[in-house]
Amino acid sequence: MVTIAGANAAQPTRAPKMPSIQTADLSASPPVKAKAATLAAKSGKTTAPGVREVAPDGGFSMVALKWSGEAPEVMEVRWRKDGTWSEWQESEPTEGGRDGKPVVTTEPIWTGRADRIQVRATRAGKVGTDALTVVAVDPGESPNDARIATVNAVPDKPTLVTRAQWGADESIMDWTPEYVDDIKGITVHHTAETNDYSCADSAAIVRSIYRIHAIDRGFGDIGYNVLVDKCGTLFEGRSGGQRHPVIAGHAYGYNRHTFGISMMGHHTSTPPTDATLESVAAMAAWKMSNGYVDPAGTVTLTSAAGVSKTVPKVFGHRDVVVTECPGQMAYDRLGAIRTRVTTLMGDWQASPIHQKWQALGTASIGPVYGVEQSEAGGGRSTEFKQGVSTIAYRSDIGAHLVSGAINAKFRELGGIAKLGYPTNDESATTDGQGRFNHFTGSASIYYTPTTGAHAVLGPILDTWNSLGAEKSFLGYPTTDEETIDGGRRANFQGGTVLISNSTGKITVYRKYTGTTAIRR
Repeated sequence: MVTIAGANAAQPTRAPKMPSIQTADLSASPPVKAKAATLAAKSGKTTAPGVREVAPDGGFSMVALKWSGEAPEVMEVRWRKDGTWSEWQESEPTEGGRDGKPVVTTEPIWTGRADRIQVRATRAGKVGTDALTVVAVDPGESPNDARIATVNAVPDKPTLVTRAQWGADESIMDWTPEYVDDIKGITVHHTAETNDYSCADSAAIVRSIYRIHAIDRGFGDIGYNVLVDKCGTLFEGRSGGQRHPVIAGHAYGYNRHTFGISMMGHHTSTPPTDATLESVAAMAAWKMSNGYVDPAGTVTLTSAAGVSKTVPKVFGHRDVVVTECPGQMAYDRLGAIRTRVTTLMGDWQASPIHQKWQALGTASIGPVYGVEQSEAGGGRSTEFKQGVSTIAYRSDIGAHLVSGAINAKFRELGGIAKLGYPTNDESATTDGQGRFNHFTGSASIYYTPTTGAHAVLGPILDTWNSLGAEKSFLGYPTTDEETIDGGRRANFQGGTVLISNSTGKITVYRKYTGTTAIRR
């Protein structure tokens, strides 16, 4: 535990309106297990020189290609839908992804419901079709699919469809969330599969991408933090939470300290919809304002290989990796997105928590880990330094710091929802041996190096305080308050305090000498 300069200073009382996210008003979907057929091209019939045709059992809605040996220079695919063959479409190797995972597939293409696939490829000037493997995905159906198409995006409050709502099959998620200290920038992508879809298809597209990323590309999860469809609806991507700086797999080498937002579509020659652009800006504004990331200027990012690149705070995938992504028509709109992000962020620096962080010293408190969020009772909170510290604010009591072992205990016991808001910054006890925070929920947490951090609550706290708290014969708490037969108990260095559930009577036991008092 350390003493923080500036603790318990006068607090700002004005809190600006911060951008927020609303979760879609939908129940959770049953998990939907996307099915995939993996078919060697050479197992299919030859329909023309260099062309192979395969027919996955049961049909499919998304296709990607894999290969053996060196990647062919050109890979093309077309599909039969309702008895009609599509035009040939080039299928390009993926550019970016999870760090340490080699490129092994093309970008997936949404086909809509189809029943046959034809592929062709050239490598070193020769036919290379037989080196291909076709991955055809049937995303299944969720009862939420049609409902998601009616979700309304609000300009300054993006609507997020959670993994549970779009039907994520968590049994294939085997990339345990990993975290960095903070997020420094927003990476904008396009999924590069097609613009020919309806918003009733969006959840199925997300499930298909998830299956290909998690299994066929070997990520263990979907690579993007968030996906945005043409209607402006946001879909939760990478597991691990939107609030925290989870490492995703969207910008190979530059996944650390970045938050990847991918527009669902192909935007090389077709611009994103206005609804898509607005939701990209709104999501970025939420992440940056509540994470206290100034949208102005640039940031220098260093890849896993040690290559540094300086880019705008909101940047395109192509700014860090050799790729067309997010497509020229989307890239041309990044300036407008940045301007809109700045507008939506508003007076974010006036946040009382941000001001408290600045006053205490950002270096000593550490970077933002869990972005500022609303809490029960009308207040706000932000986590810092990988969850080591929390600053919580409510207008009537100001912003206060909880840190280290006390903060860990605070979070373990349920945080603000259970103990209330801190009413002081972590402070030293008068005997110099311990530290403490008081909370609005009739609770205090005390810490010493020998006893650890423990909470004292309600009537037991009142009794302990009336006896002199840590200066009394009881000393510091050695356990949290615990349930016993007929009541509750808290243990201290010098004794025990019990409360009866039936009578409300307090009994104080001095260590080794029996009962010392009974209080009503």
